[in-house]
Amino acid sequence: MTVQGLDHNTGDIVTIVTVNGESRAKLFDDSKTYIHSINADGTGGIVEYVATFPNMTVNVGAEYKVCVLTIKDSSLICETGTNSPALRPEFKDLYLQEEKPESQAAASQAARISGEE
Repeated sequence: MTVQGLDHNTGDIVTIVTVNGESRAKLFDDSKTYIHSINADGTGGIVEYVATFPNMTVNVGAEYKVCVLTIKDSSLICETGTNSPALRPEFKDLYLQEEKPESQAAASQAARISGEE
């Protein structure tokens, strides 16, 4: 899983992955973990977490849940997915902002259309 949209004000976060009634969690300390991925303007931070479940068979179509908890304000963001038949790990992206990031060009075009530029 990835958590995107981290910035200098996010603080510590906990990632959680749950499948078949078992969970894995990891604390990411902002000062040590993701602070180096933040852009010069203070945005764009990202963390990646790979949760492994050894000795567990996850059937095709089985549901899993990924969550991120921001410690500072106890905000919990979760998404659910299903295990695909592909012979690879599943990926899920979580975004701390309200909307998923869009390209700079699309943002500029939207601003021009709405007359905000």
